[in-house]
Amino acid sequence: MAYSFYVAEIVEASTIDDNRLRIRVLPYMDGIPKEKCPCWPSFFRDELYTGKEGEFVWVICNEDFSLGYVFGIANYNTYGDIT
Repeated sequence: MAYSFYVAEIVEASTIDDNRLRIRVLPYMDGIPKEKCPCWPSFFRDELYTGKEGEFVWVICNEDFSLGYVFGIANYNTYGDIT
């Protein structure tokens, strides 16, 4: 199983009850409803990024996006389709 890095947009921030972030991997998940986007935890055990909707993060995940982790904030210039 191969893992790759991607840029993702946070579509739902973490909550007190769930520290995972709901993310949309770009551009592969464009058009997918927010409710169907995956929720992934932070990669680093002792660091928690709560995030805000619309922010971009680096993620690492498998080929079918069924398992992944959030690494941290991505530079806004990383994803070229942002206007």
